[in-house]
Amino acid sequence: YNPWRRNRPCVELAMLPRLLLRLDAALILAAAAAAALGVLEPLHALYKDAHLSPLASSTPCRPARFVCVWLGGVLAWCSLVLLSLSLSRHVTPLAQLVAGGTASAATGAPLLFLAFESYGGGAWWWALGGFAVLMMLHFGLAARHLFLLSGLPERGDGARLLVAPLLLPAGECSTVARTAGPAAHGARLVVAAAGPEGHGGQSAAAAAASTAIQAIECADREAAEARARRGFGTLTLLRIAWPHRWWLYAGCGALLLRLPLSLSVPHWVAETIGALSEGDHASATRCIALLCAMGTGDALGDFWCIYLFGVAQQRIIRGLRLRLFGAIVRQDIGFFDTTPSGEIASRLTADCAEMANDLTWVFRFTIEAVVRLGSILLYMFVRSWRLGLLAIAIVPATALINRSYARFMHRNQQQVQAALADANAIAIEVIGAIRTVCSFAGERREQARYQAKVEKFYSLIVRQTAVQGVYYMVCNTFLINTCVQAALLAYGCFLVERGLLSHTVLLAFMLYQGQLQEYAQNLLNSFTSLLKSSGAAAKVFDYIERRPRYRRPDKGGGGRGGGEPAAPWKLGHGAGGGGESTENGDACGLVELRDVFFCYPSRPEAAVLRGLSLTVLPGQTVALVGQSGSGKSTVLHLLKHFYEATSGCVRIDGRDVCDMPHAELHAVAASVSQEPVLLSGTIEDNIRYALSARAAWEEAEGGGGGGSGGGGSSNDDEAALRERLVAAATAANAHGFISGLRDGYQTAVGERGVQLSGGQRQRIAIARSLLLEPAVLLLDEATSALDAESEAAVQEALERAMQGRTTLVIAHRLSTVRHADCIVLMHGGAAVEAGTHDELIARPLPAGGAPSYRQLVKLQTAAGGGD
Repeated sequence: YNPWRRNRPCVELAMLPRLLLRLDAALILAAAAAAALGVLEPLHALYKDAHLSPLASSTPCRPARFVCVWLGGVLAWCSLVLLSLSLSRHVTPLAQLVAGGTASAATGAPLLFLAFESYGGGAWWWALGGFAVLMMLHFGLAARHLFLLSGLPERGDGARLLVAPLLLPAGECSTVARTAGPAAHGARLVVAAAGPEGHGGQSAAAAAASTAIQAIECADREAAEARARRGFGTLTLLRIAWPHRWWLYAGCGALLLRLPLSLSVPHWVAETIGALSEGDHASATRCIALLCAMGTGDALGDFWCIYLFGVAQQRIIRGLRLRLFGAIVRQDIGFFDTTPSGEIASRLTADCAEMANDLTWVFRFTIEAVVRLGSILLYMFVRSWRLGLLAIAIVPATALINRSYARFMHRNQQQVQAALADANAIAIEVIGAIRTVCSFAGERREQARYQAKVEKFYSLIVRQTAVQGVYYMVCNTFLINTCVQAALLAYGCFLVERGLLSHTVLLAFMLYQGQLQEYAQNLLNSFTSLLKSSGAAAKVFDYIERRPRYRRPDKGGGGRGGGEPAAPWKLGHGAGGGGESTENGDACGLVELRDVFFCYPSRPEAAVLRGLSLTVLPGQTVALVGQSGSGKSTVLHLLKHFYEATSGCVRIDGRDVCDMPHAELHAVAASVSQEPVLLSGTIEDNIRYALSARAAWEEAEGGGGGGSGGGGSSNDDEAALRERLVAAATAANAHGFISGLRDGYQTAVGERGVQLSGGQRQRIAIARSLLLEPAVLLLDEATSALDAESEAAVQEALERAMQGRTTLVIAHRLSTVRHADCIVLMHGGAAVEAGTHDELIARPLPAGGAPSYRQLVKLQTAAGGGD
């Protein structure tokens, strides 16, 4: 294997050498054999009173030997579990090197101690020396692994590669060079190299555009699949909880304070019963008082544990949801085109809660289980090492069963989360389109669709519950509560009869046995919860780590061609501001599209725009007409930077919209769509919503005043803001009907504005855009869905709003745009005719049935759609 070979997955360097794997395997087998001998030796010595020992035939059975033998056996199981987890991609290579090396070294040390026990004190030195040598071998390999990774000449980013082995699990096949970012960059370079030259150049550029989109989609898909294969390890999950570590520290502190009190309860119960059996009522009374005091302290500590860990859990949920929601709203529009809203809602609710719940559960019960197990085992081995060995005999078997159970839970939980997301997607879709569903009597059909998804979710949960029941039946009820307790009781009674154990100690053992097995089970369940959390985390972080396909710069920057950045606009140019000089940084509204090719990310094979070039002068009104699907609305989407042109450029006042600060662009170019959406709240809230773009831009620029007339500044008093709001509503022909409402501007509009009519919603949307005083106004069939009376009112408001502003209008009803300064006929993603209404009407009809504005007017007039 050549580690310097190019295009190899970097994590392959983390595979263990065969020699070290064989050494670990030999130690595991030797420790397992020693553990088996340790099972037989005490039984042989007890029943036959002989000093026979397979490891040291001339020495009597000593507790140290059996402790070492059983320690080696337990650590051997730990090594097996670590090795199996690394092969199943749940443990990272570097973690396997460190943890596996530690377990193997700790396994070999007891074996060396047993082998050299006859030499007296020298056995301890041999054990320590072997432990150190084995640890040095494993840590030396880990250091070599990091050195090779950081020294690869072709990777470029040494810091990422140095951290990669801590995050990437074994078997991961994705490389740093195959992320979505570089792939998208390379795809855009292909498009730039295939610039359009005539008709043939346009075909080549269109093909290159489709290839680029497919390359980007492929890279994103590979990155998502890599994250799904990788899952999320323990370190990544712990990083989620790191910002809330002080609450977790406090909970752990309260837990550690209450554990001694809780652990002492079985001891005092046994002492009380022992004192009563001996007739010592004074000691029994004292033990009962101590028991009550310990129980009271334990109850208080339990309250603080529940409270502190509960607060930590809710803080983690809050942080996750805020981080996830922030990542979602910053995604490009193409993400929402392909991702169901129900799936997004499921990630925000169920997955975040699942992660936080499992994380806090793991923190609490892992620490509690480790402390309790260590304390109980110490108590058991001090009071009776024979019963202590028998009590932990079942742990390796339950650990092996738990491993299979945890793997099943991890896979099933991913399917459960996916099924829940599908069900939520259908529910949200149907509720959002309930009027359409009712209009076509589709209630039963949608109920059947939803029932199919819920039934799938139900079947997965039932299967999970059945497996969980079998697991607890075998591990808890049968092995722990029946077999172990029966063995302990039988063996303890035998020791009591032989005089090797008191009945008080036996009673304490039986009481502690329940806690021992319970918290051993909790420790194993913590591992299961981590795997379940990694399934939910993979879905959540798939959204969080997803990079938007289109950049949204926060500050002003240079265009694609580099150079000095243009001066930022000063908002609030006011009416009549269009066409002004930009020497002082004011926006004038010059719109340019140059050789624009575009394919929607959801349909990369279909080119929507094919070499479109268009120039709109400041203060000019340009209408885009044509058949549906010709690319009219796409032009507005590109100007709003909802999508990014595959090739060519889209500029406003000479600045590429891709390089403009996001808030600045949307504060200067306002839009009114065919179906405006109002947010739940009052009418005033919806009109004021426009000011968020202004405030965000001013905050990004350092809290500037926003130029002359810059409404929305924190310095504007409420009265002035109210006057401007009423002025915008008056200009939009909305103030009249708003004043006629009982609550006026404080009237609640309902979800998506359902309490208002279509014309009223449209006029509020116009007022919302006018409050920004934009330089560019984008109207996408703003009157097509209105009745005649509402259309007249909205059209009057639009004509008033277009005065002095650069305006792009999309309309199917040609009578509404006949007075535009220029009418552009689009067909097949390109502009085929341009001119005024009179100029285009005067042109003769083209031969061969080619599209023309005159033919479009003729067809619409014949259908009664024009005058």
